[in-house]
Amino acid sequence: GKNTAEDFLKVKISNLNISKLPIESCLHPIIETRMKEIDKCIENQVPLGCIFLCGSVLEGLLSAIAMKSPAEFNSAKASPKERDSLKVKSFDKWTLENYISVAYELGYIKEDVKRFSKFNPTIDTAVLCAQVVKMAINQIAERGK
Repeated sequence: GKNTAEDFLKVKISNLNISKLPIESCLHPIIETRMKEIDKCIENQVPLGCIFLCGSVLEGLLSAIAMKSPAEFNSAKASPKERDSLKVKSFDKWTLENYISVAYELGYIKEDVKRFSKFNPTIDTAVLCAQVVKMAINQIAERGK
């Protein structure tokens, strides 16, 4: 059956495999710093700050991966198209949701991360949000490049 958000949150993430992400290594320390800020937001009950940070980390991470593998991302079925020409939109016009759909299609992230990546700003969803980003980092790192 479908796992619940509760099950998803029970997944223990002891460390993040940031160094294994298929992105420029100069981005690793930035992601590390942001992840510490995300945990601080949760500790201090700052849900909206947490959710904005999570969105920007995930979007930054997925766009960095897309820029390293543009052909793969542009040829995905889920890639966003221009209405008139049906050409794939340039990466700067992709939304976080576009990146998540394509990353899922290409096997960078699994169904759980995709499914729980939509949320409203309460502290519970902020915790869920942080879990999405952490699991996405490790799923992408495991897939490797």
